[in-house]
Amino acid sequence: MTAAERELDAVEADLALARGRVVHARFTERGHEDPHELSLFERAAELLTR
Repeated sequence: MTAAERELDAVEADLALARGRVVHARFTERGHEDPHELSLFERAAELLTR
């Protein structure tokens, strides 16, 4: 994997983590679960462990 690909993965991981946090905050406020929340956190973890 090139340095550029690693950098893009890091940016994507940060974005997925941020989106997951926003989705979770909405759940905390409104109590409506979003089925995509877990997948956002899983994607972030996947990208960070490459």
